[in-house]
Amino acid sequence: MVGRLATVDGSVITSHTCDGNYRTWMDIVPAQQFEKDTIVDIYTGRMHTEFSTDQSRMKQVGSIPEVKATYQYLNTAYPCLNEK
Repeated sequence: MVGRLATVDGSVITSHTCDGNYRTWMDIVPAQQFEKDTIVDIYTGRMHTEFSTDQSRMKQVGSIPEVKATYQYLNTAYPCLNEK
């Protein structure tokens, strides 16, 4: 990853190489606000899905309290870039 202060034109750059059988799709998850006591389910198996709504290989492994607000982010095999 390269931040905006490390490029001549202020670009932010992220990259990833994949040497395994991992998902190749990406989507943009919008920023969200959540009600108090919202719970989010945690899954395993997402790395091997075929598209963003594919849950065929996923298994719920738990749940945790959701934060009050989330940023918009780029959802890739290893999400690492949000709107900030």
